[in-house]
Amino acid sequence: MWAFVAALLSHSSFAPDEFYQSAEPSLCLLDLPCISTWEWTVPAPIRTSLPLYLYSGFYRAVTALHPLLSVVPAVPFPLLTVVLAALLSAVPLHAQFRCSSSSLISSTWFLFYAGCRSYSNAVEMALCNVVFSLLHSPSPPPYPLLGVLCALAITVRFSAGVFFLPLFLHHLISLLLPSHTLSRASISAALSFLLRFFPPLLLSLALLHALDMGHYDMPLLSSPITWNNIEFNVLTNSSELYGVHPWHWYLSACLPQIVGVYLPFLVHSLATTDPTPRLSAARLTAVFYVAVHSLNGHKELRFLLPVLPLLLLDASASAERLNLKRDGRLLGALRAVNLLAFLFFSLVWQSGSIYSMYQIGSLIPPDATAVSVDLVTSCHATPAHTHLFRPG
Repeated sequence: MWAFVAALLSHSSFAPDEFYQSAEPSLCLLDLPCISTWEWTVPAPIRTSLPLYLYSGFYRAVTALHPLLSVVPAVPFPLLTVVLAALLSAVPLHAQFRCSSSSLISSTWFLFYAGCRSYSNAVEMALCNVVFSLLHSPSPPPYPLLGVLCALAITVRFSAGVFFLPLFLHHLISLLLPSHTLSRASISAALSFLLRFFPPLLLSLALLHALDMGHYDMPLLSSPITWNNIEFNVLTNSSELYGVHPWHWYLSACLPQIVGVYLPFLVHSLATTDPTPRLSAARLTAVFYVAVHSLNGHKELRFLLPVLPLLLLDASASAERLNLKRDGRLLGALRAVNLLAFLFFSLVWQSGSIYSMYQIGSLIPPDATAVSVDLVTSCHATPAHTHLFRPG
């Protein structure tokens, strides 16, 4: 429910990447006016083509079905994109809280506000948390499937590897030393994991690389998209051109914002809760992920989306111990604060860039075949063709 509300109320701008890393270049595959930024250009693109095919395919499917479903003739492309991202952002909550009585923690405002606006971060968050949930489910982990999901996540955003490294290292150690002792059975279990996980992972990475090379019409032996991204963001630190924050920013500014009113529950859980194996893995993964990201000068709130459900999982442990559901007034107050924050940032904060495009669109004559608009703003301050798009 929250996912659809977030999509319908998405009338503000969160970051230029929400348009130019997915929706805008997707129009190129629909043979419509489009903008592909330098990130999508040969010979060294740093973005995978996966979101382009997902968005364009989603749009083609909906527009093909709308006569059968008797919906409005004009299906807004921006609405479809945020609905798709919002559905992805709901996946980790279902994965993490399906066995928890404290699903109220899933009402945090930032997850759906940001999750429905950034395709790459929403996909990374969804895939990472599905992998975490499957790895710590009561049934045996489906290692081949986990390898495929990890390959998809790493291809979309290489930072997913930072999430998976401590997660699977923790799992490997738990297999090798189930009772703090090494045995023939534990070695066999660890080898089984390695042999069933890594071949599907490597094969999937190779197939996804081949898809990208075909999309960009580049030789198969060209450097992978993921490597180009690492080179730009890490090795050359070129991402610092888009802003720099101090090393402690994620701890001192980011986490209090994205966890919000549930921060006291998170602190209480860290201080008092005896962690289960699932909670230990969540804490190790979150700490490692935040620490590694703190080493890079360029920092953004959305970069911590993959570990936000893990932090909320930890906070829910405190809420369950305190039996928060018994206190209706406190529960109502927490939900009200989240709702107000969600509404403000979705409808008011930085909404000018969206409404300006609606205003420009209303001024374009219906019979116009070509229109030129000069935007005297900073780079990518507004969306472009996606919000001027009129089907038919």
